[in-house]
Amino acid sequence: MSFSYAIIGTGAVGGYYGGLLAKAGFDVHFLVHSGYKLVKMNGLVVKSKNGDFHLPSIQAYRSASDMPPCDVVLICLKAMNNSVLKGMLPKLVKPDGVAIVMENGLGVEDEVADSIGPDRVMGGLCLICSRKIAPGAIHHIDYGSVKFAEFTEDHSPRDITDRMQRIADDFKKAGVSPVELSSDLQVARWQKLVWNIPFGGLCITMNTTTQRLMQGKSSRKLAEYIMHELIDGAAALGHGFPHDFADAMMAATDAMLPYQPSIKLDFDAGKPMELKYIFGNPLRALQKAGFKAPLLKSFYREIRYLTEAKSTTILPKSIRKRRH
Repeated sequence: MSFSYAIIGTGAVGGYYGGLLAKAGFDVHFLVHSGYKLVKMNGLVVKSKNGDFHLPSIQAYRSASDMPPCDVVLICLKAMNNSVLKGMLPKLVKPDGVAIVMENGLGVEDEVADSIGPDRVMGGLCLICSRKIAPGAIHHIDYGSVKFAEFTEDHSPRDITDRMQRIADDFKKAGVSPVELSSDLQVARWQKLVWNIPFGGLCITMNTTTQRLMQGKSSRKLAEYIMHELIDGAAALGHGFPHDFADAMMAATDAMLPYQPSIKLDFDAGKPMELKYIFGNPLRALQKAGFKAPLLKSFYREIRYLTEAKSTTILPKSIRKRRH
């Protein structure tokens, strides 16, 4: 029997992957807070580099309490909104089901495990350029891969499980490619941070896109320096992987269409950002292990300053009100 899926957060990530699963015929239930009436009326529209599609009618809900328990719950919120999960996950995840945390940052699975237990949690790492452009409307710009890994309470590796393989097979049937399975969630998380930290942060501090950042000799070199510091830091924590991973991420970013990461869009819009999870938690973990991480520390301070100053007169009006 096929798994049933619940999507918590029908935005850039949840709307895209959930839409593909629904399009492929899987039983998918969408939690829609913003624009619920429009989504019920118009369905889900995905404009994608891999082919546009429209689902005229989806199983959409305004409240998680109205949703049926599901085998797999995809958590596609911004991590700073995870406090809402404690009230919904115990009822929404079937007793033998699993919640997959498809968010950015470090420590996100730990928070979910506090609600439903560590054995019912997985991580989902997405390399995707996607945006929510309106309620029920997603623009998938580039990439779209997923990597799954089991969570463990002590952050140790865990072998590939049957449920990981079944979920991966469902995603492949839905047209997601590539879909990877990892035995070490913490390595996968740090590999994702190797991209999120320099490119999300530099796009904020330099007010630019990934493409323009890569075209600048000094900005490109700075991104590389930050990447290598993070790889050294991950190794100090026991989550090591080769330094040439940075080369692969640079090559992927070179090939990427002009893009502004979601944290940059949130900064421009004056919305809450995942600073704690993408910058703060990694820095604290490294410092606790005795790894100083001077670039990350300085970088984090600069982004916090810009964030705090954006709504004051410290920054010129043209910068405080910039929009893209």
